[in-house]
Amino acid sequence: MNKDLLGAMSLAPYVHDPYGFVMSQYSWGEGDLKNETGPREWQTNVLKKIGSHLSNPDTRFTPLQIAVASGHGIGKSALMAWLTQWGVTTMVDTRGMITANTENQLRTKTWTEQAVWFQRLACREFFRLEGMSLRGRGSEKSWRFDALPWSEGNTEAVQGLHNKNIRLLILVDEASAVHKAVFDALFGALTDENTEIIMVLFGNPTRPNGYFFDCFNSNRAYWHQEQIDSRDVPGTNKSLFKQWETQYGEDSDFFRVRVRGLFPRSASNQLIPYELVTESQGFDVAPRISDPLVFGLDVARYGDDQSVLYPRKGNVAGLHGGPWVWRGLDNVTLARRVVEKILELKPQYCNIDGGGPGGGVVDVMREWGYDVHEVAFGSASSNSDYANKRAEMWADMREWLRGGGSIPWNDTDLSNDLTNQTYTYQLTKNNSLILTSKEVMKKDGLASPDYGDALALTFAIPVFPVTDASRGLGDARSVTNEYVGGWE
Repeated sequence: MNKDLLGAMSLAPYVHDPYGFVMSQYSWGEGDLKNETGPREWQTNVLKKIGSHLSNPDTRFTPLQIAVASGHGIGKSALMAWLTQWGVTTMVDTRGMITANTENQLRTKTWTEQAVWFQRLACREFFRLEGMSLRGRGSEKSWRFDALPWSEGNTEAVQGLHNKNIRLLILVDEASAVHKAVFDALFGALTDENTEIIMVLFGNPTRPNGYFFDCFNSNRAYWHQEQIDSRDVPGTNKSLFKQWETQYGEDSDFFRVRVRGLFPRSASNQLIPYELVTESQGFDVAPRISDPLVFGLDVARYGDDQSVLYPRKGNVAGLHGGPWVWRGLDNVTLARRVVEKILELKPQYCNIDGGGPGGGVVDVMREWGYDVHEVAFGSASSNSDYANKRAEMWADMREWLRGGGSIPWNDTDLSNDLTNQTYTYQLTKNNSLILTSKEVMKKDGLASPDYGDALALTFAIPVFPVTDASRGLGDARSVTNEYVGGWE
């Protein structure tokens, strides 16, 4: 088969448009799809995310990594079938593979759905679906997608998959139960240059550890994440979910994993309950005019951490387009980025984590005339119930949430940070509460809670209502040196 034949099949327009492919190649509204109009919203989001990535010349040859955690019955097997058939049929000599947690899952569920959708595929006469593979007729060795089982002690089956200068598609089903050794083998395939590489992981989030869990925590900066609540998806069994909710409780690990698409709790000593976070995401409140705008800046300490600037005004966090996130910046450059936001929004307070490199950022900004507040996480708390300042700030943030604080509904990084933070007690210090450190959390596979710490910093000092005489930090009257207007 050649490219001219692809044109004859009218597939060329969909080479970088999987959503268009799905809409054109399956007879929606007819036959056994007579009650269906097209992909569900979450499926559409994934298809269009891939299309947007491939349509952009600046990102096309950068590997695209997507992780989808979900409850049951949302249609992930159908999406895997569509992606497989789009990937193979729209580019000559595409190669790819799909694997799953067990060979039985792969054969009886994941690949079975492939056959269902292949029978609905408009261009199927040009391709061959046999056993555990989908192939282009006449090019079976170089143009193919295979379903490959694996074992922890034998990962050779998923190694060595390359397709330089063409397209490579890798799908993993029930990824939460796939061993890290398999992912280590798979990532060797992501190294080819000038190649369209797409890797998508699907699964119920059954385990609070492992590589799939890391995609939403310590490795979240490198993955596009989707977390799908089965109750929000058309066609799922809502009555059964209601029964489970009554039987087990909405915040039980059973219900979190099987319906809400959330990982089970990492520990019982969780500082901020999940339900408190979800309630706060739903609050529709507005700050008062007299509420001061407060910035909290958590400064990156390690190579894979990030500096986060979080804004809060009264009962509302994340307004004015924040938070703002930066990676790999030196102290002076980071200070400049923060000053840009100060000049734009004129907050009344800016609290900065002064530990490690943060102290250098504080020094630079003070040298430029900005009256920022340095906060030492390990310094003494003003409340003997807490072992240090960081624990006190997080506890104050928890009380703010309980009192009606509102956080962005779509900031999954913040919500994960808030619910992942755990604590213990220091018996040598009046049984005072102390938070699990960032270092320990990272060793346990959790992301450094940069977003959570940045928001907590907005509670570091008492704040006062704004008056006509109040000066914002970006007010020219409060800064006297050359850095008011910028730099060359």
